[in-house]
Amino acid sequence: MVRVPSRDAAPLDAVLTQLEGLPAHDADTLEWRRPYLEVCVSLPRPEPALRQKVEKVLEGKAARLVKLTPAYTGTGGALAEVQPGLSLKERTPEDVFRARYARDFEEPPALALLEAFHTLLTDVQEESP
Repeated sequence: MVRVPSRDAAPLDAVLTQLEGLPAHDADTLEWRRPYLEVCVSLPRPEPALRQKVEKVLEGKAARLVKLTPAYTGTGGALAEVQPGLSLKERTPEDVFRARYARDFEEPPALALLEAFHTLLTDVQEESP
């Protein structure tokens, strides 16, 4: 099995560059002889099109993608660790959202994502009796 990068995880741009350097698929090579490929990408923010980006670069390559592993760059901490001493009742929905987001991603949420969260929150609050 081929692993890109060979150890740990790397940023998406670096991984895509490494994948571009993989050998092309030879039409004479039997399918079962094509190497399996594992790709590990570190993500500081959500990347909804991750699989499509990787698969596009792999078109025409000899390796066959069998595993795509995102490595999130956030704190990994629990909500209680963000502001110790505060109960869930004392936290605003946005505090909870931001803490949960920071657990997975090192970059803050995009403005568009925060706006979508506030729209959803408003809709839910208006529906509550």
